[in-house]
Order: sequence, then C-alpha cells, then structure tokens
Amino acid sequence: MTAPKFTAALAKEYSDLFNRCEIAADKMTEVEGVVQRILRFQDRYARLAAQSTVPWYVIAVIHNMECGLDFTKHLHNGDSLKRRTVNEPEGRPKTGQPPFAFDVSALDALEYDKYSNLYTSGKYIADKKWSKTAVSRQCGAAVILRRMSELSAIDLASPTSSKLTNATTLAEVPSHLFPG
Repeated sequence: MTAPKFTAALAKEYSDLFNRCEIAADKMTEVEGVVQRILRFQDRYARLAAQSTVPWYVIAVIHNMECGLDFTKHLHNGDSLKRRTVNEPEGRPKTGQPPFAFDVSALDALEYDKYSNLYTSGKYIADKKWSKTAVSRQCGAAVILRRMSELSAIDLASPTSSKLTNATTLAEVPSHLFPG
C-alpha cells in the first residue's frame, strides 16, 4: 500500500468534511459518554503526548477505536497487554517482557466517521482486509474530535507538543509525517 500524498487540496477536503460533520442526534448520548471518559484520562494521554509527536486527543481517539478505552490492551490493536501483540502488527512491542504497561506499549504503537452525516460504510473487517460495504458500530474518530472541539476541550488550530517543532499549526503536521 502506498503512503498517502498529503496535499493542500487533501488538507482542504479534510477540513471541509470536518467542518460539515454533524453528530447524529440519536447518537449524541453515546458520543458524549465516550468524550467524557476520554476527558477523565486527559492527563494520562497528555503524558504520552509529551513523549511523542502525537497530540493527546489523537492518542485518546486511537485508544477508543482500538481498545474501547481499556488500559489493559495494546494501543496497536486491542490485544491483551499480557503478551506481545498477536494480531497485526504482530509481535509488538519488540523490546521488554510481558505483561506490558499500557504506556510502554502505547509509546511503541505511536512510533511504529461513523455517527455523523458523512459516514455510510467502509471498515477493516480483518487484518489487511477492507470492506467498502461493512458498517462500523463504533463511534468514529472524527465524531469524537468534533464533539471535543465543540466542548472547547481541544484546540485543533494549535500544536500540542514541543516535539512538533517544524509545525506552526496542526494542519501542517501531516505534511511532515507523510512522505510526499
């Protein structure tokens, strides 16, 4: 799979989609519950963010998507921290001995749209197997970020890590991370 080329046009498209995103009224209670659970652990995510180039709220959204916010699972893929990952990516973390602390595994993972008016279908149904017709039952990453932004819990226009020294805004970060 080729790495995506992050262009100004793609950045505008993502920004426009995010700005048009409306959380479905019948899902607001669930979205709010996820956001409140994330905010309870904001300090923990912030400590991880300080050691990486990933903003705390992105770590939180990945944690929700992969682990259901369960700190006994690998951020990589939701496998148990009692052993190295079994599912893709297999055998992570490469160093250390199980059982792994969540923070240790999460930092390893960080190295290495549903519920809105914009999502209809598409998800991975198994490792490396995409289905354009399968429908996710999870609260999507963009929806969580959208709600956190609406609550002023996050500021998507400001860098959140001193490790993001080359970026003046978060909108510039992907151009530094994706090969082009």
